[in-house]
Amino acid sequence: SLPLALELVDNQDSMNVDELCEHLTQIAKQTCVVWRQVATAEEDF
Repeated sequence: SLPLALELVDNQDSMNVDELCEHLTQIAKQTCVVWRQVATAEEDF
């Protein structure tokens, strides 16, 4: 989502690269979990 992306840009000054990458990784994992749930739900219909 765009607001999240803007929030990340705003936070870049206070986060180092490792923290930023870890943060993005966690977001990506959560997004994948949601996508899998949606895909599974669609298959059930």
